[in-house]
Amino acid sequence: LGIPRSSAQSKINGLQVETHQLMCRNSDCDFELITPEQFTIYGVVINQHTLYTMADIQGLSLKNMSTRGAERIACNPI
Repeated sequence: LGIPRSSAQSKINGLQVETHQLMCRNSDCDFELITPEQFTIYGVVINQHTLYTMADIQGLSLKNMSTRGAERIACNPI
């Protein structure tokens, strides 16, 4: 997961990253990241098995989850 400090002028695979969006890519696929100068991004790497295990513990199903075509994931602001 890529968490931009500011989404201004950021693109992943040609798609504009909007406010309250995270960037998401599997480790087994290439991606193109375009950012302005002085860009700050925070990265989080999560083991897929661990992600599925934690989702199961929380009662969530991630079966058939795919990040193909999901370069940007919207989240709710706090």
